[in-house]
Amino acid sequence: MTTINDIDDFLRILREDEMVRSAVRRELLSEELLELPQRIASLTKSIEEYRESTEQRFDMVVSRLDRQDEMYRQQKESTEQRFDMVVSRLDEQKESTDQRFDMVVSRLDRQHEMYRRQHDDLGRFRGNYAMYAARKNRYEIARLFALPRFIRRIECNLLDSDVLNKMLNDNYESLDTLGLSEETLDSFPMADMVIEVNDRRISRLGFYVAVEASFTADNGDVTRAVERARILRCATGLDAYAVVAGVRLAPNIENLVFDDAEGFMESDDENSAFWYPIVDRDLEPLDPS
Repeated sequence: MTTINDIDDFLRILREDEMVRSAVRRELLSEELLELPQRIASLTKSIEEYRESTEQRFDMVVSRLDRQDEMYRQQKESTEQRFDMVVSRLDEQKESTDQRFDMVVSRLDRQHEMYRRQHDDLGRFRGNYAMYAARKNRYEIARLFALPRFIRRIECNLLDSDVLNKMLNDNYESLDTLGLSEETLDSFPMADMVIEVNDRRISRLGFYVAVEASFTADNGDVTRAVERARILRCATGLDAYAVVAGVRLAPNIENLVFDDAEGFMESDDENSAFWYPIVDRDLEPLDPS
C-alpha cells in the first residue's frame, strides 16, 4: 500500500497512477466537466465536417455560377452578334430609305419648280389677258368719266412709254414737289395703260385715265394707279383718274376703291381708285372676221 506523507507524495501518485487520477477527477469534477473534452472533440469534428460540407456546397455554387457566367457570356456574345446584324440591316434599310426619300424629295423639288414656273407663267398669262381686256375696253372705261363731263364724242389715245417719258422730263421740277420716290417716277413710263381722252367736237384735251390691270387687283395696283394719276395731274394740269381693272379684288382693299364712277368723281379722293371689273366675255379674243 502506498503511503502518502505530504502533498508532494500525493501529486507524484496523481502523475504516476492513471486510476488515481481518474478517481480524483470523478471526485473533484462534475460529470459534465468530465465529458467536456469528448464533447469538444465531437463538436470540433462536427464543425470540421460542416466546414467541409459547406466548402463542397460552396464549390458547387461557384461551379454553377461559373457555368452560368459562361452561359451568359455566350448569350451576350450571341445577342451582340444578332444585335449587330439588326443594326446592320437597319443601317442598310436607312440608307435605302434615305436614297428613296432623296429621290422623292428631288422629284417633289422638280415638281415644285415646275408648278412654280407654271404658276408664274399662268400669272403672267392672266395678267396679260387682264391687260388685253382693259385695253379692249378702254373706250368704255373712258366713257364712264366722259359722260358726267358731258363729253359725248370721245377720242381715246393710248400714250406709249416715249410720250410718258417725255412728260417726266418736261416736268421734272414740278413732279419733284409731289414727294414720290425715284422708283415711282422711273416706273411711270411703264404704266399698264394711260388713256388721253379728248372731246372730238372741240378738239380739246379733256382728262387722263391711269389704269392698272391685274387678274386679281390688290393694294399694289391701287397704289400704282393713284400715284400715276397724281403724276398726270401735276404734269398736265388736267384731271386724271386712277382705275384698277381686274377679274376680282384681293381681300381687304374694298375700302380703297369705288365701284361707281360718278360717286368716285364727286368724292375727289386722290388716294382711292375706281374699280373696273373684267368679265369673262372681256377675256375672249376678238373675232378675226
